[in-house]
Amino acid sequence: MFRIFPAGKLFGDNRWAYYHQSIGGYTPIKMYVIEELVEKNIYKGPDKNLPINWNVLKILNVKYVVLQGRVQSPYLSLVNTNAAQNWLTYRFNGFLPRAFFVGEAKIVKNEFDRLKLINSANFDPAKTAIIEEEIRAGMEQPDSAWTRLTAFNPNLREFEVYTDKPALLVLSEVYYPPGWKIEIDGKPVKKIYKTDHAIQSVVVPQGRHTVVMRFEPDSYYSNIRLAWVSVGIIYLIIGSVFFQMFRSGKPQAG
Repeated sequence: MFRIFPAGKLFGDNRWAYYHQSIGGYTPIKMYVIEELVEKNIYKGPDKNLPINWNVLKILNVKYVVLQGRVQSPYLSLVNTNAAQNWLTYRFNGFLPRAFFVGEAKIVKNEFDRLKLINSANFDPAKTAIIEEEIRAGMEQPDSAWTRLTAFNPNLREFEVYTDKPALLVLSEVYYPPGWKIEIDGKPVKKIYKTDHAIQSVVVPQGRHTVVMRFEPDSYYSNIRLAWVSVGIIYLIIGSVFFQMFRSGKPQAG
């Protein structure tokens, strides 16, 4: 599972979302943290000839970059050429999976400072997570750890994970507590940390576990319950009307 990055003039074209998960495309409704991370920082890399911020690509699970024109970079490997459209597809060599473990967390509460650190060549999302508050549970740098995606649909992600020490599992899905709910081995996770400005993470105990993410917005289920209550009230009113009509039309004894 991965995302793609159509760069430059290709970024706003929604065709890339056809059968792919793209960090580009146009929508009039954008989450602020994603707009800040992607549209305002993705071209703040250190190389003036190819100023892509590779840290943003790592954070957002980007595996392929589509460019108009040939480039040279240690971060990119050419894998496909579309001569008719002048599109070149490159594999991003710094690709990080949708879920990965880190052993270090850095607390940065100020938004400007967070983005400044993400834009720094000294920061590596594969090793360090940027969070906004102190982690309540203990975490260490694992010597052995892996993750595997076992189920995926628009509202669910399921992972099998292993870590030989308690560690922070970074999940490359947008941080949205009213929507995303996370379970470890069937038990709800009480604390989800906003990570790397836009995504999320949870502390996972030592050992092998099943981590499940479900998108279950509280407002959606509240509206569903309200709708059922409203339907029930309507049926009660209709039933009451028919009952009164039946009583008024029934002949009186005697």
